[in-house]
Amino acid sequence: YYSEKCDMWSTGVLLHILLSGTSPFKGKDSKDTMKNIETKEVNFSAKSWAKISSQAKDLILLMLDRNSTKRISAKAALQHKWF
Repeated sequence: YYSEKCDMWSTGVLLHILLSGTSPFKGKDSKDTMKNIETKEVNFSAKSWAKISSQAKDLILLMLDRNSTKRISAKAALQHKWF
């Protein structure tokens, strides 16, 4: 089932890449990447995240919530404190 929440997930991945230069769920191959998408938590421990605000990290986590019913909407994202 496709909804705006799918777009929010994609936007969260793009925001992660734009701010850190890395994918949030990278793997050694496409199968490993898919496994990581399904099981790994978003991690902000890399050096590239040291100067990124907690508000930006919070928004990314809200966008990358695996539960689409809990994932932030586009309207709520635009009202997020990071903006």
